[in-house]
Amino acid sequence: MQGLAWVGSTVLLKFLLSTVFGASDDAHISGLIKSKFTSYKDFHTLMYTCAAEFDFMEFEASQTKMFSFIQNDSILIRATFKFLQASLKKFSVNG
Repeated sequence: MQGLAWVGSTVLLKFLLSTVFGASDDAHISGLIKSKFTSYKDFHTLMYTCAAEFDFMEFEASQTKMFSFIQNDSILIRATFKFLQASLKKFSVNG
């Protein structure tokens, strides 16, 4: 719930600041997101979405990463940090 509030307040603050200052430097970002999930097209979306780097990851690429243990290592490191965080929190409450 806290994460949702953070994302919502970030988007709201960005919208308010853009409106107050009249900034539209990154207005094409919403068009890029919309073009990924709909048939929306304009100059910026065609320029970015035609490049392979901006497309969805193919199954073979994710499978290669899984077998090279890059993804597995990152999951293990994340789990270790979560365990240490929980242990330190428990220690500081009981200490």
